[in-house]
Amino acid sequence: PVIFFEHQLLYGGAIFGANVPEERYAIPFGQASIVREGEDVTVWAYSRMLHVAFNAARRLERQGISVELIDPRTTVPLDIDTIVESVKKTRRLVCVSQGTDSGNIVHTVYSKVQRQLDFLLPFIPVTAPDGVMPMAANLEDAFVPNAGRVGDAIKTIVEQSPVVA
Repeated sequence: PVIFFEHQLLYGGAIFGANVPEERYAIPFGQASIVREGEDVTVWAYSRMLHVAFNAARRLERQGISVELIDPRTTVPLDIDTIVESVKKTRRLVCVSQGTDSGNIVHTVYSKVQRQLDFLLPFIPVTAPDGVMPMAANLEDAFVPNAGRVGDAIKTIVEQSPVVA
């Protein structure tokens, strides 16, 4: 049996890197993908939030902020090694999830990464606030992380956490 989840708001939209091969292929299970290479901050995001983070990264590039964007592809198993290697380079981590903050996987990601480092990693989670998801579209848009909120978090961590070699 297989259970496959995908975000309904991804339907009908342009997806970056959407070159789907004609022949059969397999994506390595449990292996994250670096969607965008960068030097200043590592951003970990999945599903629709990956696209939100990608748009934020493109905007910030114009401001001289270089974002490394990681698509985990799977959360269990979680490819911690790819994240650790990235944050060893950028020395900062922002994790983005549409879920509410309490009990969110972004905190697990940070905890698992931090345990493998010999320095204190600056971290900002970008999540929905704790509470019930509103049903009205305009309220939902304000509730769920967007490119503006993700961009603000990235700018904050870069400005407030100077890299110390």
